[in-house]
Amino acid sequence: MTATKIKEFIISISENLEKEYKTSPGKPWLTLAGSTILVTFLGMFYLWVYFDQYQMIGFAALEVNDAYSLLFNNLMPMIYVALILSFFLLILVPGIIKNNLRNTTGAKLSGEVIGQEGSMGLSNMAVIIIILIIHAGLYVLLQVYEFGALPTIVFLSGAALASYLYLKIANRAGIALAVLMCFFYAHVRAIRDVKLNEKIKPKVNLVLSSLKDPILTERNRCRYIIYNTSSFYYIKDSCEKKIYAFSTSTGEWKSKTVK
Repeated sequence: MTATKIKEFIISISENLEKEYKTSPGKPWLTLAGSTILVTFLGMFYLWVYFDQYQMIGFAALEVNDAYSLLFNNLMPMIYVALILSFFLLILVPGIIKNNLRNTTGAKLSGEVIGQEGSMGLSNMAVIIIILIIHAGLYVLLQVYEFGALPTIVFLSGAALASYLYLKIANRAGIALAVLMCFFYAHVRAIRDVKLNEKIKPKVNLVLSSLKDPILTERNRCRYIIYNTSSFYYIKDSCEKKIYAFSTSTGEWKSKTVK
């Protein structure tokens, strides 16, 4: 390849990056209602994987509210990372304003209606930068929760492929792969949280108003909390090799023998 062709190739790439990105026409496939349903299923899937590690499927009582509580408890790290990364997005503001002004001026000169469908005022380069920033945020989030090298590579590779499919080939295929990666994240995260819980064995002084004796104390060397939902406290007794479920409302309890 000669120097002239290399120069032309570089110029072509530069011009393509400066072009305004156009979204594909059509209604959004994943609506707000769809997102709410997805979040609910993700939360329930996480709890199912989590309790399955303790052989509690069919023993633990799960409700939809537990999925929402799980999401709320995990929002702060996501919000914190998003706030930090949002500052980097400020570098895109001048380019967005420039493209919007250019679109407005061009529409007035040509007599077209201002506000082109599928135009966001973003160049192709800006879209690439946004995708890279999002992936950087995802990487930070994975490191916060101590994901291993293999799950991190699989998740980020899947997210990158989903982004490419959504932007360049078929947005529905990209969204479907992104949803699959969300379930992959929930699965890995649940298993990781179980291992962490077994390592820490969290203990607190816990007394239910309907019971005289505490169901858990910090000095008890055998018992520790597995999980607490809106209706039950799940406590494991490693000495008895049992898992107890205590109702938060009635104080009634049941147990299950585990290995």
